[in-house]
Amino acid sequence: GEAYYALGKTGPAIESYRHALTLSPNYTLAHYRLGQAHMKLKQHQEAVACFREVLRLAPDSELGRSVAEYINILK
Repeated sequence: GEAYYALGKTGPAIESYRHALTLSPNYTLAHYRLGQAHMKLKQHQEAVACFREVLRLAPDSELGRSVAEYINILK
């Protein structure tokens, strides 16, 4: 997913992140990156859902703090 996202191939990146999450549902960074990819495509509901999962998994982490800001912006 990271490589696709860096190349601007957001659709394939989303597919890769989703696949990673089927293998490891608690992979916080994949939820975060998936949310960013959805945000890039202006799919705000999907992005918020991903970011809420990051908050559930790691509320006190740096990622948790940054997604809280994203959620407020996207509402």
